[in-house]
Amino acid sequence: MTLPRVATIQDISGVGRCSLTAAIPIFSAMGVQACPLPTAVLSNQTAFESYAVTALTGQLADSIALWKKQGLAFDGVSTGFLTDTEQARLVGEFIDYAKSGGALVVIDPVMGDAGSLYPIFGQDMLAAFAELVAKADVITPNLTEACLLAGAEYPGQGAHSHELVWEIAHTLSKMGPDTVVVTGVHDRDNAICNMAYVAGQGKKISVCNRQQGGSFSGTGDILTSIICACLLRGGDVESALRLAGQLFERAIALSIEKGTDPREGVAFEPYLHLLPGTQTLIRQGEDAICKELTNSPASSDI
Repeated sequence: MTLPRVATIQDISGVGRCSLTAAIPIFSAMGVQACPLPTAVLSNQTAFESYAVTALTGQLADSIALWKKQGLAFDGVSTGFLTDTEQARLVGEFIDYAKSGGALVVIDPVMGDAGSLYPIFGQDMLAAFAELVAKADVITPNLTEACLLAGAEYPGQGAHSHELVWEIAHTLSKMGPDTVVVTGVHDRDNAICNMAYVAGQGKKISVCNRQQGGSFSGTGDILTSIICACLLRGGDVESALRLAGQLFERAIALSIEKGTDPREGVAFEPYLHLLPGTQTLIRQGEDAICKELTNSPASSDI
């Protein structure tokens, strides 16, 4: 029984259900081996008023070099927050290495929100992410990031036109990725939608959830991990979006009920059982063991 293996490249925060703190349990619950490559360590995630951060560019470079030297193969690569263009360059080289072995590449171009780049980034980082996007099979930008990459005007904070989002997604697909998932689109019916465009099939998918409470941090990281794991396990993007929607519906409701600080993310832990993968693999493993024992010669009594 071989588990798919994914290199998950993003930061880790001491407080806040986001990035690696969210990705590792999601991958594990779905029967995918998570191999973390941390890009930075944060005391807490950046939605808090202050935070301490240490970039791990040197460690990132050393780990990638050693993984290559050891000839390690990966079924997938999933990327999130990168601190600067040097990290983007290193990640791009690693993606080329992993893709040579057939790896699926899922990129979340974490660089902005609410219509603007994050203050720590400039146009050079936008250009660096554009180069990474060209190497991806799937990208999962929020609407701000999608507009920045496509060179489109951000439509503001209100309800968003689905046709505009499809147009932007189509433009992004021409940059390289076959599947573009635009996250956090506000619908006119007080809903939040995740919208996917699959260029190879000309398919448009929209999965919406009723808006509950305010904006919770880390939902994009959870969604990206579910999409990557689902694809690695032989599923499709639509199934992944619906699965994520079910998890968010319950986790956000619980977070509101318990008074969870939105900066700490959604309480997804009680709902990991909703994610398919582990039990199926366990059953497959047990069946294989039983078959092996059945076919083995009987042991001599001692």
